[in-house]
Amino acid sequence: MQIKRVKIEGVTVHDSTEIEFPDRGIVLFSGKNGSGKTTIAEAVPMAIWGRTIKDRGQPIWSASKGGKIELEANGRTYTRSQTGRVKLSFSGGKDYETTTHAQREANSHFGEFATWKRSAVLSSQESAGFCGATDAEKKRILEA
Repeated sequence: MQIKRVKIEGVTVHDSTEIEFPDRGIVLFSGKNGSGKTTIAEAVPMAIWGRTIKDRGQPIWSASKGGKIELEANGRTYTRSQTGRVKLSFSGGKDYETTTHAQREANSHFGEFATWKRSAVLSSQESAGFCGATDAEKKRILEA
């Protein structure tokens, strides 16, 4: 998945945050507890699958105006918004009657949430183990 941009509005501490990602490299976020770092990471699965990495359910939408997460990836913009009920839409896709129908289309582009999570998310213990691993161990970890 090639992520180009994430825009978060009315979710946790983010009134309006937009981040453009480089074509290559590693992106690190730092900040105080409660500053919204996790929300940025959670924006990817939330925009596509409506789920969080830790399966905490829906993000904390702003009570007054709802919220919106836009994710530009693989040449399309995916938008998960909440103004009453949660809705999924994306550029280049037709208008779907229900979020369930739109979710099927998104799954056809990215696969199921569980598969993405197993292949794209490392816990802090897994990350530490990976950094200290030999090349052979890194290969085994990635293959698993």
